Amino acid sequence: MTTGLGIETEVTHEVLTRAAEEVIAIRDRQAELAIIADQAEDTLKALAKESRIASVQTASGRVAITRKSKRTFDAERMAELVSASVFDLFTTPKVVVKKFDAAVELGAVDADKVADAIKKTPYVEIRVYA
Repeated sequence: MTTGLGIETEVTHEVLTRAAEEVIAIRDRQAELAIIADQAEDTLKALAKESRIASVQTASGRVAITRKSKRTFDAERMAELVSASVFDLFTTPKVVVKKFDAAVELGAVDADKVADAIKKTPYVEIRVYA
């Protein structure tokens, strides 16, 4: 058999065991690196929250920083604030954000009137372009 590195070898239990150990070691390292990368990204997000910088160019690539808000809706409160027929336009058991936005855009829902039924949770998104 020829290995991925072009080395001719006989497949024995010992060879297979070494290959398996190498795969396991690499997978373990990959998991460790994923944890390290997550920690570094969390640090970057925390730093980005404190600045107004939109992107950073490094020797390895560019990092774009986007500040956004995730909305959560109080469906019970929303139902009290709009008519049932309008409420049915943008809800299922949960509020469908795209349909809600369309209802606001069409003027069927007054965004100011329902603002207290919407919770916005700010977050920072990081995109790495290597």
